[in-house]
Amino acid sequence: MSFDDRLRHQLTIRRNVPTGALDDYGQPVTIETTITTVAGLIQPRRAREVALASQAGVVLGELAGYIRPLAGLTTHDWIVRDGIRYDILSIADAGGIGHHWELGLQMVG
Repeated sequence: MSFDDRLRHQLTIRRNVPTGALDDYGQPVTIETTITTVAGLIQPRRAREVALASQAGVVLGELAGYIRPLAGLTTHDWIVRDGIRYDILSIADAGGIGHHWELGLQMVG
């Protein structure tokens, strides 16, 4: 089985893009935009329950995502798969030769 055969999830890469307008407080207004959809794989590393009162009962998953290198991808972007948002915490060249990236992900919500 090849590496690409393992990339069985469709991952939508999203980003906040400035509109050029400012809000009532002088801050830039942004809009969520889909950058691209790529084949990838998301696997759990571990899960824990958050004990903060403001987030009681919310389970945050620590996951690894695998994709082919994608120009312009940053930790300000996020991934949506099957309606679930995953924040990108880190981006690493998994093999050290530019073959694929390993993303540190955190499931939100």
